[in-house]
Amino acid sequence: MICRTILFTMLCMASLFSVALAQASQRPSLDNARDPLNWCGQDEKVHAIGREDDLAALEAFSKRSLNTEQASIHIPINVFLVGTEEQRSSVKYKIEIRHIGTTLNEGYAKHGITFGPIETYEVANDTYANMNHMEHRHDKTREMQRALRIGGPETLNLYIVPKLDTGLLGYAAFPDLLTNPFGIVGATGTWFDGDAVVIGHSALDGTLFAKAVIHETGHWLGLYHPFQGSCKIPNGDYIPDTPQSRHENYACKAKDTCPEFPGEDLVWNYMAYSSCDKNLSFTPGQALFMRQSWYSFRDPKTRDLPAESRVPYRTTPNKDMIVRSRFGNA
Repeated sequence: MICRTILFTMLCMASLFSVALAQASQRPSLDNARDPLNWCGQDEKVHAIGREDDLAALEAFSKRSLNTEQASIHIPINVFLVGTEEQRSSVKYKIEIRHIGTTLNEGYAKHGITFGPIETYEVANDTYANMNHMEHRHDKTREMQRALRIGGPETLNLYIVPKLDTGLLGYAAFPDLLTNPFGIVGATGTWFDGDAVVIGHSALDGTLFAKAVIHETGHWLGLYHPFQGSCKIPNGDYIPDTPQSRHENYACKAKDTCPEFPGEDLVWNYMAYSSCDKNLSFTPGQALFMRQSWYSFRDPKTRDLPAESRVPYRTTPNKDMIVRSRFGNA
């Protein structure tokens, strides 16, 4: 499995989430994202000891499934817009939220990964509307996700919430959550309550939303940042065609921060923190890794998950919490 050892260690230490794309102000903009903030809660300094076994498992899977590189992957999505009536009304008609499906497909379709069908829901609950979903991601947010999520590991559940830490646009769970729940789920809940992407309402106020949702979904499909490991760990993100980077590059200008390794830092890449917002892409290596991660962790026909993960999951909306469905034109 992908980094079963390191992700269990790292993600427990770093709250199990990759928190990405922090804004430089209350109103995020790629143009002012120059401040060296830690846009992601993942601890980039943790050495990825033990991931080699997981990569070997993925490689073996790839060899015995030669046709998977060409097969189309279709990922259903549930989008939950959380907030008070006033909060939801202030964002639900924004073009960014109305076209989430189009945004994701623009980022992934060229790699044979498409998103749909897409179901959208409005969620009314004062507790979840007024709390910080970063501070409470292990208790109240997990409780909310438990009550709302629909579908199994193959379904992307995306929650758009009013409040996160100042400077954060969102976070996502790595697929390793599906294999290492001990000490995370606790006495209540299901195996994969927190298997989700969470985006803040503030991401809808600037130019970062498309990059944020594609970036976080990349984490949901197993990708690290290209600057993982800095210059100390060759192939720190375990993708062979992403050049080493010493640190986050917030500018939209390529430079070589690890001259001892080939290639300049990636800036026109969805998993980078640069201020570039046009002509972004994934590398072929990143695309292959996401596809292998999908078949290993998420595809119902091929995933290799522990027996404990085969728990019943909700297949219909929770009518006690959902006040409307099909907002906008996702």
